[in-house]
Amino acid sequence: MLDSAISNDLTLDQATDIGGLKTIHLDVSELEPPEPMVCILEALPKLSPGEVLCVHHRREPFPLYQKLASLGFDFKTIQQTEARYQIHIWQSRQREPSK
Repeated sequence: MLDSAISNDLTLDQATDIGGLKTIHLDVSELEPPEPMVCILEALPKLSPGEVLCVHHRREPFPLYQKLASLGFDFKTIQQTEARYQIHIWQSRQREPSK
């Protein structure tokens, strides 16, 4: 399920928005809960330093934010329309190494 939702499309605007980092896109906008959260959490360990996960979602995923912080990720949410959000997720600079 995760592989079909991820693409490696990168545009200059998307790269520039997050400091020129490589952007990996994950579209969960058509999935029903809890699948968006599951897909996002499965994608996080695959992110390399210097990569940004750009999640396309139809709602703001408030339950995700605390989980991201506890896992050592920073994020920025952009509301594009009432039913379209982009959540940019990247490894925090203070991230603890995985044990």
